[in-house]
Amino acid sequence: RALSFSLEGDQLDVNRLINSASGQFPEVVRAAYESTRLGIEQITAYIERCSEAEGIPCKNASIPAECFILLIRGWYGQAFLREEPVSNDERQSWVESMVDLLVAGRSHW
Repeated sequence: RALSFSLEGDQLDVNRLINSASGQFPEVVRAAYESTRLGIEQITAYIERCSEAEGIPCKNASIPAECFILLIRGWYGQAFLREEPVSNDERQSWVESMVDLLVAGRSHW
């Protein structure tokens, strides 16, 4: 949902502005870094809850959480540079593929 929201209208324009101004405003960089850290913490907690609920141990939930967030940031960095909008189907397909990829390696978490 957050990825979809960030690719639409004013939010996309704001993110483009933030990206372009980050070199001039260190506080923008700190805010973006904090946002990423928070996202990793939230995904880590979600993985831990799922691991506990499913009874499948997880050695370090922060590793797949960080991978997922950084995969999204990298894809988003490409997507917001495009002239044509990203379709919901394209976005959803990419997210599902990345989740499948990470879950396939779950035994190593």
